Order: sequence, then structure tokens, then C-alpha cells
Amino acid sequence: MLGKLKHLLGGKASAEAFQARKPGGGKRFSGEAPPQEPPAANSAPPRLDRIVVPQSAMDALPDDPAPLVQAIVNYTNQMTGQGRYKRTELPAAAIQAFHCDYYLAQVLNGGHAQFVGNTRALIEETFCDVVEGLRAMGATDYLILARSGQKWVRENPQEAAQQTGFEGGIAESLSRLDGPFYQLNRKTPLQGAIAAWIAGHPQLHVVPDDQLAAELQALALANPERGRRDAILECASIAARFANPLQVGAAMACWRSGEADFLLGLGNGSYRDVEGEQRMAFALRALGGPRFLVPVEGRGVTLYDCIRHDNSHLPENPLKASMDDIRRFRPDELGEKLAEVSEADIATAMALADRLKLGAALHLLKTRIPGMKALPALTIVHAGPSTDGSETFVCSYVENNEAWMLKVGAEGAIFIKPGKDAKPVTGASRAEIDFHAETHRIEGLR
Repeated sequence: MLGKLKHLLGGKASAEAFQARKPGGGKRFSGEAPPQEPPAANSAPPRLDRIVVPQSAMDALPDDPAPLVQAIVNYTNQMTGQGRYKRTELPAAAIQAFHCDYYLAQVLNGGHAQFVGNTRALIEETFCDVVEGLRAMGATDYLILARSGQKWVRENPQEAAQQTGFEGGIAESLSRLDGPFYQLNRKTPLQGAIAAWIAGHPQLHVVPDDQLAAELQALALANPERGRRDAILECASIAARFANPLQVGAAMACWRSGEADFLLGLGNGSYRDVEGEQRMAFALRALGGPRFLVPVEGRGVTLYDCIRHDNSHLPENPLKASMDDIRRFRPDELGEKLAEVSEADIATAMALADRLKLGAALHLLKTRIPGMKALPALTIVHAGPSTDGSETFVCSYVENNEAWMLKVGAEGAIFIKPGKDAKPVTGASRAEIDFHAETHRIEGLR
């Protein structure tokens, strides 16, 4: 069946199915008209009134402050992650302690320049939390250093954006704060100050260790805004796939590489020998087997086959490998060149995805596909004018040896299982897509 995919996905049957989706050309697959007004967020934002930590973390004090600080980190991560609470909806002490510990870890690892560089767009609010937390816990000497760093960042935004913590990315003004910080932390550890402050906080709620998971889960699921925010983030994540040149190039290259090859996932990059030069090559999983994707500035991406060598001599546990095992190891190599995608083609696809609001369209279709929990990796079949001249974006994926197609155009979108008749399973009008894009804007989280 997969050997006929290119004919089915790009052929007359699928074109006719899409034409039938246009106004006046077929039934309304969504079954209902788009709503006239977007759903409003709760007038009163959710607020957490307690910081939940395990009894064992309190029992470790004062000798070991680490368990309590780690408990605060775990609490904050679960509430902002699974719970989808905003930073301002958590108890102020929790997010302040969280960011004070983050500040400590970053400075100890690479100085104030690394803290600024790794925090990037969130540096202002993070510094505010650090300053307020240090003030609340009475850590006056640390507060002076943090305020100095905050003042420098505010006065030097362009230079702040260039900080890395490595050579060439360390501002002298920030570097001067590091020595006093290290000396202060040796004399009066900041982690101890954080733990002592939180241990006496009125919003602290201590529970037996065996009840901690249930308490945190209940708090996370209690957020009435959680579902709406999850949907907004998922919609943004789908849209981001088509705003990333590397991901778009990978999705296009797989389709061009051969009969019915599909993108399954894009992995990490490493420097490898590429036709006699050391270049970054990204591991790529495709239906046809492992691949390497190599981006070249100004030229787009090139897809190569992956040559895997027999390394069966290695033990299952790599820590048990001997020096002889390591010397005999042969890493994967780049093989035959399979496809190329130009920078212009990638840019064209990205611009079209933006114009058609592809992220919102695909997210909306995904919500109407029974049983689909997450949208899989997509292969880009077509991005440009269709047979009738209208702009069309076509994606596909394979599941259980069956190919599915998602097609988005100016008039709407459809989800098709290719076959002899290529009938749409579900769809959405342009009005529905535009409404979905408006109500799922990432700005709605702020």
C-alpha cells in the first residue's frame, strides 16, 4: 500500500476530495457553525494558597537544607508544568525561592554572565523574583550583588543579550560580582538561607511523604484554566514546527528522498565527516531507516543515508565497556546523498504555513480526529500552488502501516485517509480555523 502513496497523496483523488470541501462543494464535515464569540478566560485567575513539601525535607533541617529547597523546586515545576499555573498565580515565596536557587546554581556554574545569558527573555522578571526573595529572607549581602546585576542588565540590554558565561560572552561588570558571591556563599551558604526562610513561611504546608504525590497532583489538576492553557501551548507547539527551518527542511527532505519515505523524528546534532568536511549532522528517523540531515548556511539542507556498523561487541551497560571495546567501536557514518531542499523552498513553506495559520488548522483537525492524543511527526508533501492555482499545504504521516493526509488551503482544511476515493474523515472551514487561531494565541497566556 505504501508504495502507491505518492500517487494517492498528490493525485486526482485527493485533489477532488479537497475541492469537495470548499463552500458549496460538499457537506460541512465539522457538523457545526463556528462560534461567534471567543470563550472568555476566568474573570478571577486561579491562585495557589499553599506551598506543599514533604515531612522528610523538614526533618533534614537544619543540618541539610537541600531537601527542602529541592522540594520547592519540584513543587514549582509541577505547578507551572502539569498545573499550567502562571508564575504570578503561585505563592510569591515559592517562585522567589525557586528563582533564588536557580540564581545560585547558575552563578556557581558559570558566573553572573551565565545566569544572564541562560535566562534570556525572562531575565527581568527572574531578577525581580531574586531581589524580592533575598529581601524577604534578609540576605542583605546577596541582595546588594543581585541588585547590581539587575541594574547593569537594565542599563545595558544589548550587551546583556550577548552574555554566555564563556570567553567572549562575559561582561566585566558582571564578572566583578562573581568573586564576592563565591566568598559569601562559602561563608553563609545561600541554600541554607533559602531553606530557613521557607521553613518558617506561613503558606508552607507539610505533608507525610506518602501523601505528597497525591497532594501535588490535586493542586495541579485544580487549575480551572489548565485545559485552555494546555490547548494554547499545544497549538503554539504545532505552529512552531513549521517556523523552524531545520524541522521544515527535514519534513520536506524525507518526501523527496524516495518512494513513500516519512519523517518519524529529528534528533540531536553532532559534528561528522560530510564529504571531506566537518559539519553538524542531525540524526533523523525515517520510515525507510536512520538518516542524517545536514544544514548548510545559504544552501538549505541535505539528507543522507546512515551507515550503521556492527558494534555487537559492546556490553549492554556502556559503563562496563573496556578500553578494547571502545577502540573497536565504529560510529555511524553518512552514506548516500538522498535528497536536497533549498533554503528558498524552506522559506516558501514557512511563509505559506504562516499565511494559512497552519498550526491552528492542524491543531483544530487533531481535536476532531477520534483517539488522537498527540499529532505525530509530519512529512511535508506539498507547499505551494495546487492544480487549480490556490495555495495549499499538504502533510502526511504513517500509523499502523496506513498513511493519513492533512491538507490546508485558503478555504479550509481536511483530514483524509488516502485510498481509491480519498474521502475526507473530518474537516474545518476557514472561518473555524481563523477563530481557532484567534482564541489560541500564545499571547492569551500572559
